[in-house]
Amino acid sequence: MNGIPYVLYGLVGVASAVAALVMVSYFGSARSDLGRDLLMPALTAAVLGGANIYGGSGSILGTALAALLVGYLQQGLQMVGIPNQVSSALSGALLVVVVMGRSLSLHREWVRATWRRLFSHKTIGA
Repeated sequence: MNGIPYVLYGLVGVASAVAALVMVSYFGSARSDLGRDLLMPALTAAVLGGANIYGGSGSILGTALAALLVGYLQQGLQMVGIPNQVSSALSGALLVVVVMGRSLSLHREWVRATWRRLFSHKTIGA
């Protein structure tokens, strides 16, 4: 049971090597910019799906659903005619909103105390 993660990492490494060989044979050279456009949507889907950016727990189902959501969002933006750079920026904005929301939910008591302190003024006429 303890050796299973090592075997899985090894299999993923072999699959990555085979994929790299196929891509190099297809393009005739190694390209360093091949997955650049997929980085922001993949990161957004992982964080939106419940993965903690500091490590720890996550959900496979949540990440799969978030990947579908981000994929549909990107596909819809392309169908409307939005350039890839803008859709990547929107993906990044969604990532920022999700990280801010998760951070605020983790520090809920501090947010409530700050909210009460800022907006609990007594009006003059009351």
